[in-house]
This record gives sequence, structure tokens and C-alpha cells, in this order.
Amino acid sequence: MEPIDYLSGNYDFLESSLEDERLKRKILIMEKSQIVREKDKLLKHGNGWEVSKKIKELNKSGKEKDNEIKDCEEEIAGFIVKINDKLVSNGGQA
Repeated sequence: MEPIDYLSGNYDFLESSLEDERLKRKILIMEKSQIVREKDKLLKHGNGWEVSKKIKELNKSGKEKDNEIKDCEEEIAGFIVKINDKLVSNGGQA
């Protein structure tokens, strides 16, 4: 499959894709916050091997969410660059 040339696409598509990525990022940040809250709750009220195991799992999930958020932020930056390039190439017209 050939890569999509977003610059040949229309401005509305780029804007929509940018908003989708921003929404995805917000959701990922909320999920990461939930992981942190769960971990804090375990640290305050739990002890023992099971708690330690669960905290390790939460740490792993948190790192995965961090990576997903970073990827999403890179996509957002890419869409912003593409939108700016499209605006410049069209003389400021969407």
C-alpha cells in the first residue's frame, strides 16, 4: 500500500485528523491518570506480594501509555506541519 500524501488531501481532512489525534491524546492522558490513581491507592492501602505484583503491572501499563501519548503528540505535530504547509502553498487559503 502506498503512503497517503496528506498535502494532496483537503484542508478539512487534515483538520479532522488533527482533532482526532488531539482527542485520542486526551483519552490516553485520562487513562494514564487512572493508572496513577490506582497505583497511589495500592501504595497507601496495600502491602505484600500481590500488591507489589500489581504495582509492577501498573508501572508497565503507565510506560506503555506514556509511549502511546508520545506517538500521538508526534502525529499531532506532523498534522500541524502539514496544515501549515498546505496553508502556505495555498497563499493562506484553506
